[in-house]
This record gives sequence, structure tokens and C-alpha cells, in this order.
Amino acid sequence: MKRVYICAPLSDNPNQDVINAVRFGEYAMKECGAAPVVPHFYILMTNPQSDKETEQRKLADFSLIWMIDELWVFGDCWTDEMVEEICLLYTSPSPRDTERSR
Repeated sequence: MKRVYICAPLSDNPNQDVINAVRFGEYAMKECGAAPVVPHFYILMTNPQSDKETEQRKLADFSLIWMIDELWVFGDCWTDEMVEEICLLYTSPSPRDTERSR
């Protein structure tokens, strides 16, 4: 099963962001047969008013990118964090790339 990272904007309404992410994940799994990797759940575990916790959340999000097969972008606009995720995907070597080159 293909692992797809759900890349969607975070807003000032984390509950709605998670609802949207669940909807996107359901689409990936039920309609496309993919295994969604949904980093939005980390927003529920951190305080967005804390710079330290925001940084921890972003690091946790970014740590998932090495394990995915694809990154799917959802939403009408790209946030700075989404651009960071997309750039990280294209600049970080994947363990699968190393295995393929052997």
C-alpha cells in the first residue's frame, strides 16, 4: 500500500484543521487505496502559543517525510509550513533511494 503524506494548511482553528485532515485521509484510504500519513494530529498535542512546542510539532511532522512514497497537497492556498514540507521531500534522501541505488 502506498504511503501518502497529507499536506494541508493549518489555521487558527486546529479542530477544523484536524477534521479536514481526517477527510483528506479518508479520501486517500477509501477512494485511492493509500495509507495516509496525517501529521495534523500533532496539533492536538501541542500549544500553538508556545514556540518550543510549535518547533517540536514541526520536527515531528517533518520526521514522517522520510518514510512516505508520495506527498499529496490539499487546500486552496499553500502555507509557509506546507512549502517547507514540500521542499524537505525533494531535498532529503529517502532510505528507499539508498536501497534502490545498491
